[in-house]
Amino acid sequence: MNNIAKNRLLTALVILLLLANAASLATYWWTREKQILLPPPPPGNGGSAAADFLIKELNFDAKQQSAYQLLREEHQQKTRAARENVQESKKTFFDLLDKDSVNSSLLTRFSEEIGKNEGQLQLYTFEHFRKVRTLCNAEQQKKFDSIIQQVLRMMGGQQQGPPPPQHMGGDHLPPPDQMHDGPPPPENPPPKEPK
Repeated sequence: MNNIAKNRLLTALVILLLLANAASLATYWWTREKQILLPPPPPGNGGSAAADFLIKELNFDAKQQSAYQLLREEHQQKTRAARENVQESKKTFFDLLDKDSVNSSLLTRFSEEIGKNEGQLQLYTFEHFRKVRTLCNAEQQKKFDSIIQQVLRMMGGQQQGPPPPQHMGGDHLPPPDQMHDGPPPPENPPPKEPK
């Protein structure tokens, strides 16, 4: 093969590889954009399981269960709007990635907005459980205090946040039970009951 034929072959291969790379990047960004725009899932299994657990463990009577259901509906309504605010502020923040230069004060302002919205979500949850605790009699309040961290961990799966960070190796992710934005686990977890 002469040099001209080799050069044509190499040029064709380089162009082919560039096109394949461009197609891969376009596919990645297109699917990533679709994932960012997806609405957060409605509160589901995490919240329902936590509610069922709370009712069972505290042995709520019918009147307490009715009052608790009203509190849950109120909490879900408040947190739905707060979650939407969190998602919208995160989207606005990460939309800045396509800008060539971004003012650091603008980044700070948007990140503070995310923090404010996340904080509001946590305040709603705190207020909700404070109200739930007032539904309890003295005996139930002691039980409530001993299981609330467990309930919060159960609910943690329904709180939506950014995906967990991936380190350079990609294999250094935290265990799945630590990959949510919920409250941190207690220092001394309660002993597990034998099955």
